[in-house]
Amino acid sequence: MARDKMFVCNNCGNEYSRWMGKCEACAEWNTLKEVSKKDIDVIQDIESSAEGYKAGELSKLSDGDFEGKRLKSSFDEWELVLGGGVVEGSVTLFGGEPGVGKSTLILQVCNDLVNKGYKILYVSGEESLAQVGGRAKRMGVAGEKIDFLDSVYWEQIEKIVEEGDYNLVVIDSVQTLMSSKLSGGLGSMVQLRYCVARLTQYLKKKNIAAILVGHVTKEGEVAGPKILEHMVDVVLMLEGERSGDLRVLRSRKNRFGSVDETGVFVMSQAGMKSVDQVSKMFLKERKIGIPGSAISVAMEGTRPYLVEIQSIADRTVYGTPKRTSVGLSLSRLSMLLAVLGKRAALDIYDKDVYLNVVGGFKLEDRSTDLGVITAIASVVLGRPVYEGAVMIGEVGLLGEVRRVKGIKKRVKEARNMGFDKIIVPQGSDVGEENIVEVGVVYELFEKLF
Repeated sequence: MARDKMFVCNNCGNEYSRWMGKCEACAEWNTLKEVSKKDIDVIQDIESSAEGYKAGELSKLSDGDFEGKRLKSSFDEWELVLGGGVVEGSVTLFGGEPGVGKSTLILQVCNDLVNKGYKILYVSGEESLAQVGGRAKRMGVAGEKIDFLDSVYWEQIEKIVEEGDYNLVVIDSVQTLMSSKLSGGLGSMVQLRYCVARLTQYLKKKNIAAILVGHVTKEGEVAGPKILEHMVDVVLMLEGERSGDLRVLRSRKNRFGSVDETGVFVMSQAGMKSVDQVSKMFLKERKIGIPGSAISVAMEGTRPYLVEIQSIADRTVYGTPKRTSVGLSLSRLSMLLAVLGKRAALDIYDKDVYLNVVGGFKLEDRSTDLGVITAIASVVLGRPVYEGAVMIGEVGLLGEVRRVKGIKKRVKEARNMGFDKIIVPQGSDVGEENIVEVGVVYELFEKLF
């Protein structure tokens, strides 16, 4: 007998025949929502059909040869992260916190593409024509070349796309998409799942590229079910603090290129500007001669960046010392503090420790471990680090300094920025002068302080 209703998790899309307080798939509480039989039938209809696709054919894997054309813009950082531009017929999910500049960057990319002869449809479900048009005018965007639709209904969007000969469709934002065939509310899992499935199916058949703009939750994930990330070809995230002007573009998923590259922009009144000398920007307000500051080199994809790591430590007034980190995971900071206490005999057990990566940059590269412990040791010992020193190396639990990839590129970037004392892991085969090699953490302190 067919079910009259079911319960679907708004976070991961897992389905249940009865309500449960906790989703067994994603372990989230109170995310199960009731879905009517009408909505179930509509979703099953689209997911079970092969509408718009050719029948499957048996072939050899060697017969496949991807030759997808790309929509190339003049934004070097955007192109770098995507691997050479947006691929025709692909679907890109572009996420970021509200106010971080997603719509601004997309408008600039659209402006560059229409000036190259591409035809674009910009669909906004949140802002009116006056709002988007006003922003476009302020930024100098050629608004007369971009078609605009203020609608949330997929059926209307599909009709407009069918009548036009578009190369790219932008949906801002994907959380506003809905279908008149469903009874689920705006932004619900049912609406998102159905509309994105239809959109992906339809645009791939037409070989039209799409960019879906989406907000993120406070945990940093794209709002809505995680299933969206599996349905699209590319997932981009724009990061940055709204109070600052630095923006970092990362790729979480890319079926047509690398996910290691990072793009850096500066937000201004006229829009986003690509940053050519990233290291110079991160170090432009550096203070010299103050304990608690250290320079390291992070590698994002093929590009090295010099970053300043700052720390402060003070005697705790509570029973348990406080650890706070901005730009580095708290678990990594806790591990490095344990290494400092156990392997380097540094007295940090009764101190609150605060760490900050200047510029809002998030360190995911473990080669900056040496810079982190140097900054902490500097403030605890009350001794500033030599202003021309750069620390590169991963730190293990035994206190050993481990070698990292791309050491020659990192050293070259440090040299270009004027640093003359570069500390690297032992056996790093750099082949240059003024290179200091260290094998364990306490050797670093002997040669640095």
